[in-house]
Amino acid sequence: AASAATKPASRSPMRAATVAHSAAPTALAAAGAADAPRVREVTVDHLLELAGPPAARFYTCSPYVGCLIGCRFCYAQERLAAGRAAAGLPMAPWGSWVDVRVNAAAVLADELARLPRYPIKFCPIVSDPYHAIEARLGLTRACLAAIAAAAAPPPVLLLTRAALVTRDLDLLAALPWAGVGVSLPTIDDDVRAHFEPRAAPIAARLATLAAIRAAGVAPIAVGQPMLPGPVDALA
Repeated sequence: AASAATKPASRSPMRAATVAHSAAPTALAAAGAADAPRVREVTVDHLLELAGPPAARFYTCSPYVGCLIGCRFCYAQERLAAGRAAAGLPMAPWGSWVDVRVNAAAVLADELARLPRYPIKFCPIVSDPYHAIEARLGLTRACLAAIAAAAAPPPVLLLTRAALVTRDLDLLAALPWAGVGVSLPTIDDDVRAHFEPRAAPIAARLATLAAIRAAGVAPIAVGQPMLPGPVDALA
């Protein structure tokens, strides 16, 4: 079990970040949502968040805060709205902004060397690890590389709605254990497009699960949330 000295503090995703953008938060608020930067570079002093009961501890890991997929049902937008307000940032439509934790991989490498070893879950509660901006910035991949380089790489679980995860199957397959959960909330892609406007089409997600399995990584179909569509066909 983690000691009080090594256990990472439980802090909100927004509060842990230091804005690296040149504009001050108060100036952003005065300018209004239209002029505020929708992609902010921030630095953090910790990345891993301890979670789970004492007998089943794990860490959550989010290289980004804010998600460009923009799922209509996502409850993270309410959770993060208070943090944006506290930072003096204007409200912006969910799916239109993201905070990029530019030092995520370096912070993670440091934490892996000094914190207790628990499984790591890249969780889309505050951001999908493979939303569109990851293709350009590669923070999730850099974090996976840091885990692979650790003295004793922990088990890794990724949850996503994006096919981009297949890019990193080389790193995932090299880990002692890795699993990838792909959301399959419906078989009807018109329904998917309405509720998850910038997520991968259902056919691409099924192909992604097949590629994950072929790479020797554990594939997990996540039926959550259940959206309209024929359940038997989805099964």
